[in-house]
Amino acid sequence: MVFKDIDRLLSIEKHGSISKAADELYITRSALTQQVKQLEKELGFTIFEKDYTGVRITEEGSYLMKELLKMKADYDDTIEHCRRQQHSTQDSITIGLMPNLKSPFLTGVCKEFRQEHPNVQIRFKEYFLKDYALQFQAKEFDISAEYFFNYIHDIKGLRAKKIATTSHCLLVVPGHPLASKDSITFEDLRGYKLIMYRRGIAKSEDVLRDHLLLHEPEISILDIDSYDGSLFNRCELEDAVLLSYALYEQSFSQFISIPAAWDIPIGLGFYYHDDCRPVVRDFIAAAEKQFYIYQK
Repeated sequence: MVFKDIDRLLSIEKHGSISKAADELYITRSALTQQVKQLEKELGFTIFEKDYTGVRITEEGSYLMKELLKMKADYDDTIEHCRRQQHSTQDSITIGLMPNLKSPFLTGVCKEFRQEHPNVQIRFKEYFLKDYALQFQAKEFDISAEYFFNYIHDIKGLRAKKIATTSHCLLVVPGHPLASKDSITFEDLRGYKLIMYRRGIAKSEDVLRDHLLLHEPEISILDIDSYDGSLFNRCELEDAVLLSYALYEQSFSQFISIPAAWDIPIGLGFYYHDDCRPVVRDFIAAAEKQFYIYQK
């Protein structure tokens, strides 16, 4: 069985008719009927049954279609990946980003890199957190944005380059009782709900969570899997406080950002593949230089 059979089966299932499917596929009814019979013979079970309205897919046929569509998606992804790999050249690099976070350093790093490599094309690809590690492992991009350094993952074959650190900040909506604070302590947060990543997503959040559970029972923790546009409304409705990082407050301009009074360092840096091309290592070198300039 080949994947081209899927289109034929989908068309028959959609129309509930061999004739209409044959018209859509630009083949004769008899040819399509023979193809289905031959396929059913090879598989050893019936895919379609006739009824008074035309034809309907069997339970076994429905299960087959669902699994075949998964296989075809994997097949298409594999082919596309191989094509990209074969056509990738030394004159381009791809950086993975998450759409909910703006990277404060990438513009400066890219400018620094282009001074030495004016002909190298820099590409950016956005992935949500749930897909980020998988796509990195699949080599959809060469370098992670620097905030990924704080995320927990299990990707083999990566190198890590720590560049700098940042700290937590707290985001509140305008008019929140804590909005006028110069900094926010654990004592300030008592009685409030703190929105943060669930356990197992980010390193610094897990350190903070352990401290809160052990020492601050009056601070309620609300778990989230990702940061999205609904958080502002949620903070308004629940009078909650959102945990974030000091260097990324520009990503949440609708909030008021206030420094956290505790000292839990958050590592920043880049991950890249062990078997990366020389041009990727050059980008890392440019990043090191840019971070040094920033910290001066």
